[in-house]
Amino acid sequence: KNRKTWIVMRGVDRTRTRIGHYPAVSLSEARKAAKKLLTEAITKAGRLTFSEAYDAFKIEHIAKKKVRTQADYERMLDKYFIPKLGKKKLSEVTYESITEITDKLADRSSEQSHALAVVRTFLRWCVHLPRPR
Repeated sequence: KNRKTWIVMRGVDRTRTRIGHYPAVSLSEARKAAKKLLTEAITKAGRLTFSEAYDAFKIEHIAKKKVRTQADYERMLDKYFIPKLGKKKLSEVTYESITEITDKLADRSSEQSHALAVVRTFLRWCVHLPRPR
């Protein structure tokens, strides 16, 4: 299915930022969002630490979930990932660093699969959403 996506290109290196999809975001809404984005500084995700991104994730993503889901997300990230990866830059987090943590949960397969699902959601959020800093 074809989708129309509103984007804005900004900065010297013409960084593309996705605003939204038509018709969910109208042309006038996309223009307003683009003007706002053009006034903000471009951030590089590599500068954020895992903990800093997690703090923003709690505010922007987890807060919109049901209470039980919020508790599960926070428990998984606080218990398994923040102690090991909290001080690392997001650009330094690798597949191996994630599997090193989750492989230790192999004796509890449901816990392992839940931890992987939560960290996958978090990392996808880190990649796809523009957040000015």
